[in-house]
Amino acid sequence: MVFLHPEYLWGLLGLIVPVIIHLFDFRKNRKVYFSDIRFLKQVKHASKKPLRLKQWLILLSRIGAITFLVLVFAQPIVPSKRKIMRSSGDKLIYLDNSLSMSVPVRTNESAMDRARSLGQSIVKQMDKGKSAIVINNDNMARFWSPQSLKEASDNIASVSLSTKSLSMERLGASMKEYENRGSIGEAYIISDFQKSTMNMASNTLDTSAYYYLIPLEPQTTSNCVVDSVYRLASDINSEGQTKIQVIIKNPGGNKKEDMPVRVFVGDRQVSSATVTIGAHGQESVTFSLGKINEDKPAIVQLEDYPVSFDNQFYFVLNEQHPIQVLELTSSESSKYVQKVFGNKKLFHLEQQDWRNADFSVLETADFIVLNQIKEPDMPFLEALKNMMQRGCNVLIIPPREPDVKAYKFLLPQLRESFTQEQKLQSPSVNNPFFSGFLENTRGAIDMPSATSVWSWGRDRSAVLSFEDGRPYLSEATNELYLLSGPLEDSLSNVPTHALFVPVMYRLALSRSAPMNSLFGRTNHEFEEVQIDSIGVRDVVKLKKDDIELVPDKQKIGNKWRLTLPKDFVQPGVYQVMVNNVQKGLLAFNLDPKESVLQTLSMEELKQYFDGYRYSIVDGINVSGKGIGNMDKGIALWKYALSICLLFLLTEALLIRFL
Repeated sequence: MVFLHPEYLWGLLGLIVPVIIHLFDFRKNRKVYFSDIRFLKQVKHASKKPLRLKQWLILLSRIGAITFLVLVFAQPIVPSKRKIMRSSGDKLIYLDNSLSMSVPVRTNESAMDRARSLGQSIVKQMDKGKSAIVINNDNMARFWSPQSLKEASDNIASVSLSTKSLSMERLGASMKEYENRGSIGEAYIISDFQKSTMNMASNTLDTSAYYYLIPLEPQTTSNCVVDSVYRLASDINSEGQTKIQVIIKNPGGNKKEDMPVRVFVGDRQVSSATVTIGAHGQESVTFSLGKINEDKPAIVQLEDYPVSFDNQFYFVLNEQHPIQVLELTSSESSKYVQKVFGNKKLFHLEQQDWRNADFSVLETADFIVLNQIKEPDMPFLEALKNMMQRGCNVLIIPPREPDVKAYKFLLPQLRESFTQEQKLQSPSVNNPFFSGFLENTRGAIDMPSATSVWSWGRDRSAVLSFEDGRPYLSEATNELYLLSGPLEDSLSNVPTHALFVPVMYRLALSRSAPMNSLFGRTNHEFEEVQIDSIGVRDVVKLKKDDIELVPDKQKIGNKWRLTLPKDFVQPGVYQVMVNNVQKGLLAFNLDPKESVLQTLSMEELKQYFDGYRYSIVDGINVSGKGIGNMDKGIALWKYALSICLLFLLTEALLIRFL
């Protein structure tokens, strides 16, 4: 035990005062006359012993009261085993104001409310005349400037929720930039420390600063969120009826039962359903929206409480543009590709001999089919690879004798593998590729058979597989689909099977296709839109209420890539304005990581900050003990004060009743 103010121990000299009072009787004696001397002796004999005991007890009470009163002012503590070596420099207070901080941490108090309260407590405990830097997710990248304590307190009180997530990488970059003007000595980080937003592999914080970590534990981590919305390919041409598939995830650890889900198109509710989702699971729900004849904003709304910041999911039902399909042919090409894409309302099919391919047409295609080309040259394959990198889907249908060495440029693991005709396995209804046209299938499907001419290894996620497990149709890499055999009547009956058309439609109507691009994310760097009659000099704006953004634009094939100022994009539906004329709609939603509410455990938090100097502080200690005294150990002055008052009470009772 040590004393913060040992100079007050001189007060123990005051113990001599009650001792002197005890040794000398300062009371004035009174004369009392008795008629009988025997009665006087009896009184003295009866009262002498109790009076002496009472005086000793009172003396001990007074000595105890004075002793512990002195200890109150001397402030005894039990020292902490770990001594904090404080750094010189500015004090930084970082309030995580991401939307997950809206979750309650206790009754009638959200994590954001608690963070503001703790931040102001930290400011109050700082020495007068000092300054502090207050940042949050919105202003982290701005110019840091120390503020007076009053300004810092007011700044903390005004912090509101933001659509931006906690980012230790951005914090580290901003701290490094601040080194040009000053240094951070102590950093106070108040956050829920979500697992989903904490990149455990990347931590670039300033190693010279000391970090006070103040984790806020939410009352619940149960939450459901819409992951995505897609237009169903099988229903796009059904008498103009539009159907969508909504994928809802439950990242929490509790089952969600009978949750209402509603779909609004414009201001009108057009469909609803209830869904039950298991813990850490997901469910797909199909909605029929009727006829959509023009661009319409739409919302999927969940009724999920108490976490409600992500209950709305925005998407857009834009006018359906025909998919640009480019078929590159040779003398061995199959006739079935032209037949399957003959619907001119859905597809605009362009056929070209691969040797004379127009590269300008190649750049405008949404879906490219290499129809049994035997020996493609390197310039052609390089152009094809560039298109894949831009998001264009490519399907390769091999001829009878393909030049595998040439095709290895696109897929190095490709190898020759001619096998006899074999039946395909029935597709899994759980495969997202088949959502919308296999969900109502009853019983076994009579599957077609096919012959393989090459192979790329095992693929458990293959779209279609042979009965022996070898893949027949796979997404070998992003945007590259491969068939393992040609579409010839003598080698396969796949082209004449009922499954062939919907599979080819699904390949063309992929997520990269403009008619199926229904939403974006606020953290995306760019979005691609298809806008007619727009020039290079035309100004494109995104408008929502009083928000107006001017993105950079770049021509990519038949689409325009809009580079977004992502720090300013808010969730919602934006009008795409070209020279003040609306040309379309874009919808943006939150980063889905923010909806995963699980937080880092103490061990994970320690692991994240391993190599840094830090203390993990409980919120109660911030406002009670004081965060500046976390290294001073256990304070005992409160106990000393209680014992002092107990001795004074004992003295009063002794004088009154004994």
